[in-house]
Amino acid sequence: MDTARTADTDTRDRTLRRWWLTRRLHIDLLRVCSAFGPHG
Repeated sequence: MDTARTADTDTRDRTLRRWWLTRRLHIDLLRVCSAFGPHG
């Protein structure tokens, strides 16, 4: 059992998940702004 590698992978997965959530939220915000913004 390599505990260090497991912890490193877990941290990387958590960072990736947070990055993806932020990116998806940002894209959704852009879509909402363009839909309800002055552009119509």
